[in-house]
Amino acid sequence: MLGGLKLNTEDLLVKILLESFQLTIAAAHDILVKRDKKISLQAVYGVVNKLIDEGVLVKHGKQISVSREWVVRMQKILPGQSRLDLLEGESVQWSFANLSSLDAFWKHLVFDLFLQYPGEPVFMCGPHAFWPYAPMRSKSEEEFYQYFTEQRRHTYYAVGGNQEHDKKAHSLLKTPYVHIQSVRLSKLLKRHHFLVLENFVCTTTLTASDEQAIHDLYRAGEAFPDFLRKLTDRLASIGKARLLIENNSEKAAKLKKIIAKDFYITKI
Repeated sequence: MLGGLKLNTEDLLVKILLESFQLTIAAAHDILVKRDKKISLQAVYGVVNKLIDEGVLVKHGKQISVSREWVVRMQKILPGQSRLDLLEGESVQWSFANLSSLDAFWKHLVFDLFLQYPGEPVFMCGPHAFWPYAPMRSKSEEEFYQYFTEQRRHTYYAVGGNQEHDKKAHSLLKTPYVHIQSVRLSKLLKRHHFLVLENFVCTTTLTASDEQAIHDLYRAGEAFPDFLRKLTDRLASIGKARLLIENNSEKAAKLKKIIAKDFYITKI
């Protein structure tokens, strides 16, 4: 499905053409192969013809391009989605039975905020940056952090943990636009995971026992394969978590100030 989490040949072809504007089918096939997509030139012709019939691609001479009409059609569809619209002082809370469901819904809401406030810096903090290890969500996390670089949106992530496996995660996530480092967090900040954008505060809360168990795994300092196996198992076993989103300018300002003090930021 175009735009789904698992990219198929149609998704990849459209992505390549959006990056290149126009290509021959043979050139598009070469790029697909270089990106480890095992597909024959004949099969690519079949995909191209299907997308032309559906109005997604247009062909002019030997060149193919993504139809601008289709792009406009998609832009008309997407803004029609309902948005999270909270007035100052309002909040809404959800409960989840597993971490994967929470993470998927969290990103759904957060990307909505990203669209509402393009270019604004993002501030995050939490006890450990374990989210890339959440079962079934590693690809989603990879794309989440790639987004900041693609959009040139600066993100400041203060993490309470300072163990060896914390540092490993930091090296994987850090980019010129994702600024992440270990800092001293208060007991309150160690208990929750925050994302702050403009006046909105998104707070994710696990049970105290789950947070403690995760912290103990980091502190134990086992070899990474053993640590990763135990952490993944623990994250998969989480059966209760909460997500709170609030429009609270005072709280947002305080959290931004706390997070920003450990980074070099010219303006908040």
